[in-house]
Amino acid sequence: MALKRYSVLSLFDTNLVSFLRHKLMNTFIENKNINAEKLTLIKKDVLKAVRDSSTKDKILQLLIMTNNYLNEVVDGYNQAGYQLLLDVKLKLKSRLLIGANEPYLKGLFDVGLSWDPLLNLPYIPASSIKGVFSSSAADLKYPKEAFGGEKAASELIFVDSYPVDCDEKLLDIDIITPHYIEVEGSIKETEAKPRPILFLVVARGVVFRFIILQSRRNKVTVTPQDIIKILTTAIELGFGAKTSLSYGRFVFKGE
Repeated sequence: MALKRYSVLSLFDTNLVSFLRHKLMNTFIENKNINAEKLTLIKKDVLKAVRDSSTKDKILQLLIMTNNYLNEVVDGYNQAGYQLLLDVKLKLKSRLLIGANEPYLKGLFDVGLSWDPLLNLPYIPASSIKGVFSSSAADLKYPKEAFGGEKAASELIFVDSYPVDCDEKLLDIDIITPHYIEVEGSIKETEAKPRPILFLVVARGVVFRFIILQSRRNKVTVTPQDIIKILTTAIELGFGAKTSLSYGRFVFKGE
């Protein structure tokens, strides 16, 4: 059974996750006795459509609008008296998997992806960026107080990071094949039937914008120069999941 074909141009004209849920729900309703193998093929077809709809020529205007939105965020903070410490664009030199346990896409493809339903784009949550920066700062022996704790708020404000450009496409398809789809130990190893799991990741060559500001409520113990040093170490650590497999690795745009 093949999915009803639909225009790839329509995927980013509406909320992507809602669109996918609608398409897959209709598939289940129309095919109540669908088996696992056929479901995998259907998901593969859907993922290919999503990937093909995310090419630069189709989403460039959305990326430009997102960059303008981030300009407004920075302007708003500046007008409120906050000082900009970092505003830099980094390009992915490998794929990025962020928010693997997020329910938005995990319910559809078993592996999630952090997705902003309003901007209709993947993003790196500020909390994740802060975590990588905090770990990198500790490695460099910077004071922990800069990132807050139980007794004091962080002196730094991290903004969610969004894609603002890409080389070829925004999204790509990845695959993992767990040995067991059943509960391990419930069957003999020779009876196991590994089933490939396909899911979305952010493609190599996507450019994200990272913004960090200084809280006006606290005395800053790190300078913009310190932030760049911490960022350089953070880039080496990687962002998101599967960093041990070189996922989530950035370079400064232009390198």
